[in-house]
Amino acid sequence: MSGAAASAERSADVLRLLGRVEFARARWIHALLFPDRNPTTAWRILRALHAAQLIWTASAPAERVPGTIRARNRQAPPRAPTIYGLTPEGRDALAALGMEGDRRSVPAMPVRAWAEPDLKLAQLRHDLLVSDWCCALLNGARRHLHLHSVGCQVEYISATSATGQAIQRIDALVQLTFALVPVAPRPLWMLASADGTAPPAGAITCRLAAEIDTGSEKLAILLSKAGTYRALTHSGHYTATLGGPVLPVVLVPPGTKRAAQIAREWRDGWPGGAGLISSFAQAQVAGDAIRGRYLVMASNPAQPAFLLEPFGITRDAWDTAIAHQRHQGAADRISRDAP
Repeated sequence: MSGAAASAERSADVLRLLGRVEFARARWIHALLFPDRNPTTAWRILRALHAAQLIWTASAPAERVPGTIRARNRQAPPRAPTIYGLTPEGRDALAALGMEGDRRSVPAMPVRAWAEPDLKLAQLRHDLLVSDWCCALLNGARRHLHLHSVGCQVEYISATSATGQAIQRIDALVQLTFALVPVAPRPLWMLASADGTAPPAGAITCRLAAEIDTGSEKLAILLSKAGTYRALTHSGHYTATLGGPVLPVVLVPPGTKRAAQIAREWRDGWPGGAGLISSFAQAQVAGDAIRGRYLVMASNPAQPAFLLEPFGITRDAWDTAIAHQRHQGAADRISRDAP
């Protein structure tokens, strides 16, 4: 593959990532899409996309960006964190490429104006926590040889009323589909997207519904959310619209009583129902949200759980598959198609 073709392919994946997670920090773009390249390569492609007005960029206040202020002395980094997002022109370019199998997903991708992205600072921390978790999920899932496809949509409206009002708005819906056998090799940096074809027979699709709680919502709202998940699950709504049930995953601030309070409300709203909970930090282990530390909300006292276990994938099976992939040298796929 020529250098120009490789750059074009990675540029397209930048657009696809930003369309899925709304906006992303530079560190995630580098980690997910340029793990085998010098940072200057990533910067060059990002600058070119920005010059073409396909993506927007903005410097975010450090206090609004998770993990950028040191806990001990509360010092901000010397440079304001940079975030990137998709413009309307970038979404049009992505649609023209025809790379997303579900064409309906492209119009739903959130965009902002190139010159003035109009970031809502009051909401920015919440939205970046959503983006971070989605990116960390992709970072963990892509290492599995059986990964068939991924889907990700922020601000997913699951159900609407007869008047078109949203009955349920999920912070992010992430779908990971795993085949029973290894799929065709792809470079590690290449996002595994649904190509429009049906998953192979016996494939497992893990449908994860992220709910980010920054401590500002009343607990009664969490009780209502649990009741909505319960009603839509029991009515078969998720199976009818998505092909199967979803697993709510609630992320909360660390070091507070918030997790216990939410779990109690959740048990009241959906006794014995599905749902995991974790803190923002514990939900990731070395940038991998699949191997994060989660607790079952229906259990009292709280019991630990592997994120994908509700779908029949145990931690032991996952770790064995990842270790086997590493043993087989599958990490070499990172640069197989690189120039």
